[in-house]
Amino acid sequence: MLSKAKQIFTDCAEPGMRCEYHFRNTGGSTLACAYHGGNWGFCTQMPLALVKKIDKRTEDFCQHSGPDAMIPHVMIGEAEVLNYECIGGHMRREPYSNAFDVDGWKFEEWKPLN
Repeated sequence: MLSKAKQIFTDCAEPGMRCEYHFRNTGGSTLACAYHGGNWGFCTQMPLALVKKIDKRTEDFCQHSGPDAMIPHVMIGEAEVLNYECIGGHMRREPYSNAFDVDGWKFEEWKPLN
């Protein structure tokens, strides 16, 4: 599995790049993710229940911070892939299913091995 994952995540082969590989099974398939460190590629879940909590905090922030305030990353974390923004004093984001599967895994991070 590891050798296949290394073939898929070619950026991990760059000099000085260290990756930590994660694997999971879903629907009869094995998926891999490579954690790159820094600020991307975390291979973690973002369940819908957590996004709903982020939505509430972000809506409150938008209502109290001006009609088109910039939402800080610290409020939304890895949910930033949903493109949160304040519009007219209210929170707006893309649908959860655009970026996450039903279990909360980010589509762009996980690749099939088979």
